[in-house]
Amino acid sequence: MRLLEPEQLLLPFDYPPIFSFDNFIVGPENRLAYHAIKELSQGSSEPGSLVLVGDGGTGKTHLLSSAIAKNQENAGSCVYLHTEELKERLGTSGKDDTISLLLQYQNYDFIALDSFDALANSLLAQEVVIYLYNMIAANRGRLVIASRTDPGKMRSLRPELKSRLLWGKVLHIYEPSDAQLGLVLHKIAKDRNIYLSEELVHFLLMRLSRSVCEYERVIRVLDQKSSRLSRNISILLAKELFGL
Repeated sequence: MRLLEPEQLLLPFDYPPIFSFDNFIVGPENRLAYHAIKELSQGSSEPGSLVLVGDGGTGKTHLLSSAIAKNQENAGSCVYLHTEELKERLGTSGKDDTISLLLQYQNYDFIALDSFDALANSLLAQEVVIYLYNMIAANRGRLVIASRTDPGKMRSLRPELKSRLLWGKVLHIYEPSDAQLGLVLHKIAKDRNIYLSEELVHFLLMRLSRSVCEYERVIRVLDQKSSRLSRNISILLAKELFGL
């Protein structure tokens, strides 16, 4: 769904999303993955690795961020890494800089690595993840990975990395149902302290792609327009904004 025209932001800042296990929408098909990462982040399961596999918009980043937050609550030493950022840092580093980068992570006992599938074409990034895995194992810590592709099916993945990850749990996370997506829309709106009627939620679900990022974008624009025009967020406002 396209906006009729780009609009200047009303405020110079945006509301950060609030990620926690409490506000993650858990469908019956995702309970196993949800409880596995929650237990791992709380230290209530055996140390090791967990790979969450699912398409975009299934909530993998939400769960990784929730795991980091929960680990911090328990005074754990943790870090969130994104594969694309890791590759970018490695691409501009010499050998000594790469060693220094690796040493930054040597004392962590919980690491969350997002977008793992993006390192398929980077052997250097794969070497770094092998180092992180070995380091976590030595520290009896926990490594949580989010990927769109099952590591077992990644042909360009180094065999030693693939075998290490397959020693741990590999769990799939699935696209939410329409009812669950409605709850996601309500959650995004609640994060911005705004209310959506059930009629507007149904209206948006019928017209938007099944993407949490798209939902966040639309709710953000509706909120900004509502404030700018001093009008309630409604189906009529949505029609005017998006030409529906």
